[in-house]
Amino acid sequence: MMQHILLVLFCIFFYHNSDDFSSTDRGPKSGFLYLNISKIYTNKLTFSIKNTKGESLCLMKEVRIYFDSLSFDIIEEDFKYRERLKVEVLEPEYGLLIFKCIRFTKDVYVVLVNNQEAYIEKDKYEHLLKFKTLPQYLLSTYPIPSSLSPIRMTPSDTGKVIEKYDQYTYTPLEVTGDWIKVKTSKDCYSGETLPKKDITGWIRWGRKGKMIIKLAYRC
Repeated sequence: MMQHILLVLFCIFFYHNSDDFSSTDRGPKSGFLYLNISKIYTNKLTFSIKNTKGESLCLMKEVRIYFDSLSFDIIEEDFKYRERLKVEVLEPEYGLLIFKCIRFTKDVYVVLVNNQEAYIEKDKYEHLLKFKTLPQYLLSTYPIPSSLSPIRMTPSDTGKVIEKYDQYTYTPLEVTGDWIKVKTSKDCYSGETLPKKDITGWIRWGRKGKMIIKLAYRC
């Protein structure tokens, strides 16, 4: 009898404590973190990235970005600080800054900056940030096919390659494993004319979790 009581108490304790972590343990914890640079620049806000010691790695304040005693215009002088802020995507003139997010807790996002871990406070900057899973990230880009990863009729390395696939720009439709289903874009394209019939096919974006294609973030 006592064993049954102890078992019930253990289960109650376990499930009660599991609930404490449910808000951060559900779903993917790694992905990509978008920072709205335009909002910082236009509304004269501040944003800080900290290193593992809790020290400021860089500070964006109004229209400038600070690295210790050095400061640069966020948009006009991005070429001067790119080596100091190596992230997944940095195109401040288009309001784009994307971090590779390793994981997150209820308090911070852990991202890669200069190939090292850095911290961003969640609550403090939630109004400037947007987290995307890998599939969501891929679906917000323009996948660029190549001879190493052409557009195929089926999501298979043995699938037939679609003719003249390299003459057009594509938008993603869905992600299945290491493959993205794409369709010719009517909004932007690299050729002189669009094909008479939409081209739909598959492009391998990765292999064993590693990105093997280039991605564009605007037309």
